[in-house]
Amino acid sequence: MQMLLSHINKFKKINKVTKTITVVSVFFYLLGIFSLIVNPMIIDGLNLDISGFSYSTIYEIFTYPFVHDFHPSHLLFNLSLLILFGNTLEKEIGVKNYILLIVFGWVFNFLPMMFLGVDLQIAGLSGIVSSIMFFNIFVSKNTTSSIKLLGLVFCLDMLLNMMFVDLKKDMTVLGHLLGMFGGVIFTVFYKIKKVTF
Repeated sequence: MQMLLSHINKFKKINKVTKTITVVSVFFYLLGIFSLIVNPMIIDGLNLDISGFSYSTIYEIFTYPFVHDFHPSHLLFNLSLLILFGNTLEKEIGVKNYILLIVFGWVFNFLPMMFLGVDLQIAGLSGIVSSIMFFNIFVSKNTTSSIKLLGLVFCLDMLLNMMFVDLKKDMTVLGHLLGMFGGVIFTVFYKIKKVTF
């Protein structure tokens, strides 16, 4: 019981935007599990399906980042990176800049995928988390060097994976790479002070 209370207290210390993304992602994950039992079309309707995309399904652009694979490791990995890299960053650069960074990661993730015709089925937060991680590595003053090294190793791993996989078929690697690209663009704008609020 004491361990549970300890985790609840740690969760309370997570900043608002990071906490909201975490809660919404867990909700969508549980909805996905529920839909497997009741009706798989529930969660399928929240993924970004390029082949069936129309004005009537435009909401998929906003829901797909929260839909993860049904195996919990995908969700847990993305949320761990979000909390590890995003929580301190949200406080350091402010909520408005943090939300703008998230939007950069999101837009630079789905627009190229739509252009390439890649369905964003169970994409999750991969692109958004990668943009946050990249920005954190190169801009944050409050992140420890060991955490920055972890992020750098992950970024290098994604770049190396790019050489060995078919990016049109491996949405995970492509999603992380495009997210990092969004982080790069936001970093450049942030450094030259054109984005700050």
